Amino acid sequence: AAELGRVLAPAGAACLGTSPDGARAVEAALAQAGLADIRTVKLSRTWIVARKLRPAGMDDWTHPSHGPDGNPVSRDQLIEPPDTIRWVTGPTVPTSRPDMGPAYGGVLKMASLNGRNFYILGSGHLVARDGFNGLILWTRPAGSAHEVHTRLVVAGDKICMSGNKEVQIIDPASGSLIRTIRADPWVMVGLTNRLVAADQRTVGCFDLTTGALKWATTNAWGRPDGCPPVATGNRLYILRGADLSASDVETGATLWKMDVTNSLGASARLHFVQGDLLMFRKSTTETNMQFHALSAKDGSPLWTFAT
Repeated sequence: AAELGRVLAPAGAACLGTSPDGARAVEAALAQAGLADIRTVKLSRTWIVARKLRPAGMDDWTHPSHGPDGNPVSRDQLIEPPDTIRWVTGPTVPTSRPDMGPAYGGVLKMASLNGRNFYILGSGHLVARDGFNGLILWTRPAGSAHEVHTRLVVAGDKICMSGNKEVQIIDPASGSLIRTIRADPWVMVGLTNRLVAADQRTVGCFDLTTGALKWATTNAWGRPDGCPPVATGNRLYILRGADLSASDVETGATLWKMDVTNSLGASARLHFVQGDLLMFRKSTTETNMQFHALSAKDGSPLWTFAT
């Protein structure tokens, strides 16, 4: 039982055939080995099903900069300096070669949720792999993977992939298409059952259960991929030129708005939100940068740090 617990991937399950008389002893041994959700199923014979729990403190990576808050630091509490290779698979050249199969080509976009890794590859496919052993779980076409608009985020328990002027909402377990949303975003921010999609002129929020547009704003702001919005809790923060605003994710209502020309200047970029802090960065020379902290509650300046 201890060896079974060792080789099982987190969230993996084992099905053991046994005799009715020996079921209780097997269940006790599996429980002692740390397996959970142990149950007996009687079909053509007696089966015992046990699952290995996902360790507490393991984190996901749902956006290009970790999460919707934009802070590129994982909250994983188990990571250590790497000293071994867990698994390696496939060619890594980011060139489309359909004849090599859907899993061919370098990684262009990546996200991770509940032990599953999702990759948009140079082959033009979205590929899901088991994060613990690298086995392919499913694949589906992603259109032209070299499209500048192709984006990949996780919103709640759904995958959101943009391309070909639509956003596909995909089930992470099976890879099946749940629905499509008509949008062509440069940036996507995934929240629980909500997707914020931004292009050059519009920011819209969609309900992922129905696909309906909840709200939209039409302020022109150039290229949002240069300064994408960030979100935490029920607040969305957007920097459009010198206009910084906080909006309610559910309603789109503006909670506060201010001109940051004096406090940040014209070249600052919204970096991330962390707790009550909005962090900005801007280059002062080719080698030096300034970091500015503003209050997430009202946008008031807090402190500045220069490198």
